[in-house]
Amino acid sequence: MRDIRCLQGVSEPAILVRRDAIVVSLEPVKAIITCECCFVVLPDGADSVLEPLLGRLREGNKDENVEMPFEFVALEALLVTLVNSHATEVTWSSLSWTLILQVLGFRV
Repeated sequence: MRDIRCLQGVSEPAILVRRDAIVVSLEPVKAIITCECCFVVLPDGADSVLEPLLGRLREGNKDENVEMPFEFVALEALLVTLVNSHATEVTWSSLSWTLILQVLGFRV
């Protein structure tokens, strides 16, 4: 319960390690990861992050030779999903700005 309240007050990006949980606050995702489950809080409009995250959680650990605890599998899935989401946003923004600059007559 204390960790859920902790998520509400965090405005800066943070990964906090607690006794039985990892608390993640990285926009747009806030999550509490325990040894058995992962609670994810998303704001309205951030549903595009949910499907890739669930897919990665279902896949689990890809390296069959190393058995990783669920906490690390969930944290990795969360971080990879966020990196891919931000990379997609940067690519889209870059293409948009290139088009706008070309319309305005600037050479890119």
